[in-house]
Amino acid sequence: MTKSTKKTFSRAAKNNDLRVIDYQDADAALKDRMDVLMDAIDRTPEKREAVTSYGIGSANRLHALYKKLEGLSLCEITEQAEDLLPKFREAFLEINACLGAAPEVERRYEQEYIKNAAREAKASKDPEDAEYLKDLKQRKEDFRDHTIVLEGARAYGRIAITQLDVAIERKQNLQVLAQADSTRKPAAKKPAPLTDLSY
Repeated sequence: MTKSTKKTFSRAAKNNDLRVIDYQDADAALKDRMDVLMDAIDRTPEKREAVTSYGIGSANRLHALYKKLEGLSLCEITEQAEDLLPKFREAFLEINACLGAAPEVERRYEQEYIKNAAREAKASKDPEDAEYLKDLKQRKEDFRDHTIVLEGARAYGRIAITQLDVAIERKQNLQVLAQADSTRKPAAKKPAPLTDLSY
């Protein structure tokens, strides 16, 4: 991830902007990141591995973090929320970038990869070209199915981020109440000096 993209993701997390931004509407830094994410498919659009690896690292990280969160008690979540939240948001924003670029991937399959391969297969009459075209059409369908996996990971991530935001707010409120309570307590009175009862 480039420094400029890290800054973009950092600003999004800070502003709690967790929307999926379409490739066409993305700023330059986010679009650069999307291009990196799409690179494997762009180089080998006929390969199943290129499709199934798209965004899967972030999806797996979100799943692992969510399973960890499930194993924590409410008190443990409250204590660890500030450490866990940045990890969730980083993976979540990467999934957002993958989903934001997904329509562009589908456009390329339809208007570039498949269209160009169909033209070449028609011209060459070569069985290998026809097989390549068939693979491309299947990969387009595989990609649509794969985005459902990413959407599922995003849904779990959104639930976790909301839960952690609430935990952090709860912790901050408890700290404010504790501070307010300490200021309300009257200062302990000093014991009166003993009276000299000697004669």
